[in-house]
Amino acid sequence: MFLVTTALEEFWDKSEEIMFLGEWCKLYSRKNIWEGIKHSVLPYHWDNRDRLFQDYLYLDRCYEKYLLLLTKKLNEIHKVNHSERYWRIIIGPWLFYFIEILFDRYLSIVDAGNTASISNTWITDSNRDFFTPRNFKDFFENCIDDKYNHLLYSYLIKKRGNIPYEIVNDTSSNEIVFTNGKIDLRRRILLNLINICNRLLPAHSKRYIFVAPYLKRSDLFKLQLSLGQLPALYYFDIDLVFYPDVDKTLRDNFFLSNGANEFECILDELIPYQMPVLYIEGYEVFCRHIDNVFFERPSLIFTANASISIEGFKFWAAREVERGSRLVLSQHGGHHGMGRWSSELKHEMAISDIYFTWGWSEKDNIKICPMPSGKLSGLKKEKIRPKKDGIILWVLMGIPRYSYWMYSIPIGPQMLTYFEEQKRFVDGVSEPVRDLLLIRPYMRDFGWNDRLRLKNMMPSIKQDNEKKPFLEKLKESRLFIGTYNSTTYLETFAADFPTIIFWNPLYWELREEAEPYFKLLHDAGILHYSPESAAKKVNDIFHDPMSWWMLDNVQRAKNIFCERFALTDNKWINFWKEELKRVVGD
Repeated sequence: MFLVTTALEEFWDKSEEIMFLGEWCKLYSRKNIWEGIKHSVLPYHWDNRDRLFQDYLYLDRCYEKYLLLLTKKLNEIHKVNHSERYWRIIIGPWLFYFIEILFDRYLSIVDAGNTASISNTWITDSNRDFFTPRNFKDFFENCIDDKYNHLLYSYLIKKRGNIPYEIVNDTSSNEIVFTNGKIDLRRRILLNLINICNRLLPAHSKRYIFVAPYLKRSDLFKLQLSLGQLPALYYFDIDLVFYPDVDKTLRDNFFLSNGANEFECILDELIPYQMPVLYIEGYEVFCRHIDNVFFERPSLIFTANASISIEGFKFWAAREVERGSRLVLSQHGGHHGMGRWSSELKHEMAISDIYFTWGWSEKDNIKICPMPSGKLSGLKKEKIRPKKDGIILWVLMGIPRYSYWMYSIPIGPQMLTYFEEQKRFVDGVSEPVRDLLLIRPYMRDFGWNDRLRLKNMMPSIKQDNEKKPFLEKLKESRLFIGTYNSTTYLETFAADFPTIIFWNPLYWELREEAEPYFKLLHDAGILHYSPESAAKKVNDIFHDPMSWWMLDNVQRAKNIFCERFALTDNKWINFWKEELKRVVGD
């Protein structure tokens, strides 16, 4: 049996029976090709969700181990003496993503190697330096792409040596795309002008710096004025105009030998060559760039969305935190505080001095500060009301075909189960409901070919082809249908808009302390754990969703839930002002 690792068909031997490494190999747009080949699909290791959680715990320990090692190593390379927290802020997102992604690919190759029926596979002759990204964005865009993953699987197959292979070098498949190749000159000029203006602000207006705060601009300006500052916008999404070349000698001498098992030995080999250029060859020049562009020593730095992928912010914030600035992060979406695990949330908590949540807390965690959400409080004031004769807006999620960072949601090929559950929902609703449904696919396709797939699965359902923002489309609706545990239904809850949500609890594990709040939603008929149950409820209420929504038990369940996970207050700016001033000792 011939092993296929990705959707790159130039590495398929179509004359043989095929074993696909995973469902990510089978592009829906190429269904006519793979359906005509005798094939099977290797079971996915993380369909065992208990194993997934245990692997998450192991990878978290692995991350902490390597962060400590890399703190020492990078300090030696750059002749500096920065703290572990400094390097956690800068390289942490890349490191935990890379470890989790590599482990997923490693487990697939281990499982394939344990299959005695594999006779051959075609790989690229990829060495440990097969791809060195420039920065985090380069890495992320490629780690969910077929070309990068084929190179990674090829390396693992060669390294482990227990799967027969032939080397087939197709150069077009080795061309990794860099996300920042073309400089947007107008944007660069605009950001430079903004930064020059910000430098001219008086000192008292630069004590509290807000970067990507997940707030409406008008609300941000009101918050800044309440703190005695002039309104200002801060953009840290800067990049190097020219990246230095990879220094092979430096990378060869970047030696790690701390692996406690086969996977960690592979990690030892790959980290020195896969770490982004910005953290090694580009580090000094980027630090000088930050020194020249951004000012120093604010009392407090606040962000919601900048701590993962915005390199300019990470470098600057790491520097200023070491100089005494307080770093406050804010929750920027759903799932946080609800889901059983999330490596991204753990990172945000670890780098911050204070963490603003949308109402939830953790016992004995003094960093957590439950606060009214500025974003959700703004929605409450907009008073979005259902349209009596409107549509039923049905919103879908999207995830990459390949796993990326770990949190308690469906992963990679489990998206196919999600699609089937949507089909079961349509099959369960009445014809009048079907006529009102408008399905809104996720903004990014990730290679699932969502729209064609959904059209073939449910041809009678209209798809939203407009580019209107979600809230604008909500104003045309009588009822909202949510299908995943994230931000959208928290927005409709905050707007007090009639909402039905459903998802498979197998893939959306909850924290134990969150379960009673979701039980309230379930008991009130808002949350459903099967598509058939959700469809039945929609059939019952679609004529007048608002009458059902305003029932005492429904409102009570929604309000108690919101107090915990979607807290709002018209005077949220006052609460934020007092807390931010307390953090800096004003």
